[in-house]
Amino acid sequence: MRRILIIFAVVVLAYATVQIARRRSSHRMILTAVTVCYTAGFIYFTFFSRAPGDSRINLVPFFAFSASLRYPVHLENFRTALMSGNWELVFTTFMPIRNAILNIFLFIPFGFLLPEWKKRMTPVQVLLAGFLTSLAVEIIQVTTDCGWFDVDDLICNFIGNVLGILLYKAGTGAGRGNLI
Repeated sequence: MRRILIIFAVVVLAYATVQIARRRSSHRMILTAVTVCYTAGFIYFTFFSRAPGDSRINLVPFFAFSASLRYPVHLENFRTALMSGNWELVFTTFMPIRNAILNIFLFIPFGFLLPEWKKRMTPVQVLLAGFLTSLAVEIIQVTTDCGWFDVDDLICNFIGNVLGILLYKAGTGAGRGNLI
């Protein structure tokens, strides 16, 4: 199943690149390159960077955060681990926070690139497209046993999408005084 997804993703990316390259606009070429790189990274990190066989469902918002707060973090031990380069302890101590930050950053480009491609999309439509994409990723991950269906991921991806839209609007000067 993974190989089929990889082949499909490569074919779709190649087709999109060829179709857009025909327009020969330098802005479009740069946008195409950024979009292809983002899409390839998105597909890799959401599906192929994980070992198959770990599939769970979490429908409780902020469950991982609340679970991690049950265990006290001794800052001196954390500081020692950080200074000695014990990255496993560093990253497992703050795993829920790290995952949340990564999920937010994963969808910032989505909220920025989609309105650049589709100028007529409203922010609400971009948010809906981002949410549906995030939901599709979660469903594919749990059904192919290469990740969890986690409501926290949906929340963090939504936040990232909002930040991407805000960056787009700030960068283009659109919507001054009315960001969303």
